[in-house]
Amino acid sequence: MVHNMSYDFQPLQNIPSARFTLSHYGFPEPDFGERRTNRVRYIIMGIGILMIVIGTWRMIQERRERI
Repeated sequence: MVHNMSYDFQPLQNIPSARFTLSHYGFPEPDFGERRTNRVRYIIMGIGILMIVIGTWRMIQERRERI
């Protein structure tokens, strides 16, 4: 089954620039200003890294005990 499709593209004239903004569609515009550092993110990352180090250390200790 073959479908033939044709498109007729024509340049549009006088498109308002507001059409290309989020506020035109009811969404808030992003604010890329100064952001404060999220300390909770760094604390959780630090705890995760610490848990990886502790887990690796315990695996090494168990392997040494088996030998």
